Amino acid sequence: MTSTGKPKSSGKPQGSIKFLSYDQPALKDGLYKLEVTHTFQAVSSESQNQVVASFSKHFAVLGPRFSLEPKEIATVFPPDKTTGRYYNILSHIMFTRSILPWERKLNNNDTIPWLALILVTREEINDCQKKNKDLLAVHTDTIEKIFSAPQSDSNLVFPTSIDLEPGESNQDRINYIDVPEPLVDKILPKEDELPLLAHVRQSADANLNGTPNPKYPILICNRLPQPGDENTVFLISLENRSDVYARLKQRNNKLVYRFVTLTSWRFASVEAKESFVELLKDADKWEAKNPGRVLQLPKTENSNVDKFYEKGYVPLNHQTRQGNRMVSWYRSPLLPGETSPATITNDIQSADELVRFFSTYGMFDVSYAAAWELGRLLMLRNKRVALALFNWKRANAQARKTKNPAHLHLSKPTESLPIPDVVSNWFAELELLEHVPFNYLVPDERLLPKDSLRFFTVDINWLQYLLHGAFSIGRVTGGNGLESELFQKIPKPPVLSGFLLRSSVVAGWPHMEIAGYDWKPTGSLSKLPFMVNAPADKRLSLHRTLLAPDMLLCLFAGNLQMVELYLHPETIHFGVTYQGVDSKLGINAPCYYKVRRDETNGNPYTVDFKTPCATDTGTNVTKKWVRVPFRDQTSRTINIKTLADYLKQSLNASEDLSPAKFALEMIEGVPKMRFLKS
Repeated sequence: MTSTGKPKSSGKPQGSIKFLSYDQPALKDGLYKLEVTHTFQAVSSESQNQVVASFSKHFAVLGPRFSLEPKEIATVFPPDKTTGRYYNILSHIMFTRSILPWERKLNNNDTIPWLALILVTREEINDCQKKNKDLLAVHTDTIEKIFSAPQSDSNLVFPTSIDLEPGESNQDRINYIDVPEPLVDKILPKEDELPLLAHVRQSADANLNGTPNPKYPILICNRLPQPGDENTVFLISLENRSDVYARLKQRNNKLVYRFVTLTSWRFASVEAKESFVELLKDADKWEAKNPGRVLQLPKTENSNVDKFYEKGYVPLNHQTRQGNRMVSWYRSPLLPGETSPATITNDIQSADELVRFFSTYGMFDVSYAAAWELGRLLMLRNKRVALALFNWKRANAQARKTKNPAHLHLSKPTESLPIPDVVSNWFAELELLEHVPFNYLVPDERLLPKDSLRFFTVDINWLQYLLHGAFSIGRVTGGNGLESELFQKIPKPPVLSGFLLRSSVVAGWPHMEIAGYDWKPTGSLSKLPFMVNAPADKRLSLHRTLLAPDMLLCLFAGNLQMVELYLHPETIHFGVTYQGVDSKLGINAPCYYKVRRDETNGNPYTVDFKTPCATDTGTNVTKKWVRVPFRDQTSRTINIKTLADYLKQSLNASEDLSPAKFALEMIEGVPKMRFLKS
């Protein structure tokens, strides 16, 4: 059986993926004998068949048994030795050969894989090793010692003999772990759950050269990682281990089960409250006195002051050239509102010419003066660029003085020399606010407190004065408008807008995807369908700068109206939806549920989390979600068979879910947060 799901557009890879329940090999691993016999019979009816010749040949079909080469593993998730918000995902491993999980047998059922994943926590390992240091530790020994030697421990459950296959030796070393029965009973997948935890994935789109696309088998774990703890996943062999399930039914807590382990990896999961979505929700909160996602100081009781605060002004200490000390207004280029270009001349001799005075309030505005002076200082700081700018200006001035006399027949107007790349590139960086000190962008910490998101529009006039100040170095004298003519060679700054994000989400997910649009959905915000996709032609080009480990500046070429932040879909993974305790919403216990996919388009249904978390039933009448049943709530081990039954009821299916259909339902998309500009 196959199931197909198509990812929606919005910058993600296009195409379809085919899910297969299994891919059994033509021949199981083992020894085979091939016999060929040549006989003939005479024309006479009384003659008998005579054997002329016979031939026999032995051969073996061999695959991995006690170990896996690295090339056999395509990927694991979560990645090895990483820390992340993995508390609601199901670990999985992907192989490169599609038949690997079904090459060998657990029992006579060909659809049951011989491999399984089990997850244990660091706390469980420590608790077991306090009683016996050998438990849950990876040991290595020879086949002869493990299988052939008499077992001194009668409580150890493991085969005492084994038939070696061609190529195997008693001196081959294998890895194994010993797990006490209470833990095995708690985390090992049940026998009827094993088929649901294995499937094959293949691209359904045609290959460019016409060859079939490769198939990748995947094994899924049945247990959610423990938040706030280190988790280790073991890939164990269940080849011919029906004895394990028979012993588990007898209930003997003194037994210890030994499993051959083919690989393992570990990762750490943080607490649920530090999730990607939760951290972005925290960054979207603002105070009642500052009702907007913009760079403004909180309102006061003084209406005159609030007029300046609303426009993004900040009062700063100001010392004049004469030594007078006062307080003046300053506004960064990151405006809380819109901007419109003004006429700017290039004959400014000093920053004092750009100081404005508000006579009504008796205060100066030094915003543009600071921008112009900053441009000069930044240019002077970069000696290489300043020298290249100076030499270019002088070369153009000299070329104009020595131009050919106009009365000569072959004379041509003198053209300005091309601007050096080092100068052009530096000004292009400056237009994107590179090199600008942070306190010029955010002059007061209250504009961007911890855990905050702030939208802005770049003041085109501030930016122009910044460029003019930088260009004033090495100024050409002598009139004729040469200075203004040369300034036209500087790339013109585009309309820019963007946002500042100060949150631990920046450090936690440094490679998160960001998409900005000059578009936002219309209608009541409370009724907006989240899955409405923005038009592709409205997406804006992005320039992102990491200002600090927890601070990100994003600039878009255009008028930003909506931004989406989501994780990079590095791999298709599996998981469930989590909702923490929230007494205000009446949710008194952690809630796990699975949102079903709409079979018409493959997208998850839109579900209000308060609905599934307020009920104890497994499924709902709308057939859009199911509660996740746990075999043991504290161990976070999911009852896979019951979950499949819930999904079957929700689908109104007459037959049990196939592994392919179960895998399709369990796929968990990457989290996405969408913010609309106020």
